[in-house]
Amino acid sequence: YWGVGAYYQLNVMSIRGTYSKDLAKCTEVNLPENDEAIRRIASKARLVVVSWGNPGHNSGRGPEVEKILREVCDPAKVFCFGRNKNGSPVHPLYQPRAAPLLPFFTV
Repeated sequence: YWGVGAYYQLNVMSIRGTYSKDLAKCTEVNLPENDEAIRRIASKARLVVVSWGNPGHNSGRGPEVEKILREVCDPAKVFCFGRNKNGSPVHPLYQPRAAPLLPFFTV
């Protein structure tokens, strides 16, 4: 669809849940192995699409992942489907299938 040979979907947090309100109950939202996976895969990607939404932002992980992405890849290849009021990238679940990709970082 975007002209890539492979697709990887990574989580901004090590934990996952059906309901975002459950994520707020966790005391430890991320493990070092998750950051390592993000570093390894994003550094080799032709295109990175971020979409952690409000839960990722509210957990504090969004800003951490932004730092990782700035370290390991060209900010010009990081995109999103839009932004929430707090600046976090919108979650794709609530976007139309044909939603355009927008630059995430203001380069």
